[in-house]
Amino acid sequence: MTQEFTDIDSEELDGLIQRVQEAKEHDLALSPEDCQILLKALKTLAALQERLSDNDITLHKLRKLVGMVRSSETMDTLLGQKGKGSQKRPRPRATKPNTQVKPKITQHKLDDLSKGDRCPECQQGKLYKYEPATLLRITGQSPFVPEQHIMERLRCNACGQYFTAKLPDEVVEDGKPGQKYGYSARSLMALHKFFAGAPYYRQESIQALMGVKLTASSVFDQTELVASSLQPIYTLLLQKRLTLCITIWTTQVTGS
Repeated sequence: MTQEFTDIDSEELDGLIQRVQEAKEHDLALSPEDCQILLKALKTLAALQERLSDNDITLHKLRKLVGMVRSSETMDTLLGQKGKGSQKRPRPRATKPNTQVKPKITQHKLDDLSKGDRCPECQQGKLYKYEPATLLRITGQSPFVPEQHIMERLRCNACGQYFTAKLPDEVVEDGKPGQKYGYSARSLMALHKFFAGAPYYRQESIQALMGVKLTASSVFDQTELVASSLQPIYTLLLQKRLTLCITIWTTQVTGS
């Protein structure tokens, strides 16, 4: 059996597991890329079982194969033993990476429609379960809290019309559809920058300590959006102040 090994980091593995779970819950099909990764993993597992059954692999080789130890490590390091006439070397302590805050998953169901109903748009086809719509919304708290909204979605098999569950009012009021960072998050970033005096990179470092992945460039972009939204108000206040100054100056000059 041909062995195929695929390197996949923890984030990609977590994402794959989440997509498989969502496909199982919503009765959906996996993408060709995910199916290819799973196929390679199954082939790798089958190859390992075959070699173990044939006594063709030792425990030490298996540990190196799955990446638990490096091939350049000595036996003393692997067994934690000191050599003859030598002192035991202290083993380096592994540093635990910061655990990122995972988004809170919120399901939104269709209240007035269900699978198998007649399409209200064309009155001909029937609705079937379709891949749900998703929205990742980050709200303004400390630390910033990501929440993954999954909206149930049906599709007519005749006209192809989509029917998606509505989001709660508090989610809609905090940002437009498809907007990742809510208004509350944007406002808090701007307050941290201009009132608390926290630079963009420092906000990135603070959020990283709390397990939230937020880059300095993202903070800058969202703060710029806040400034652009407030620009018309600032311009109007500036014009009114200029008008008031002109009025006061005219009154003093004319004496009326």
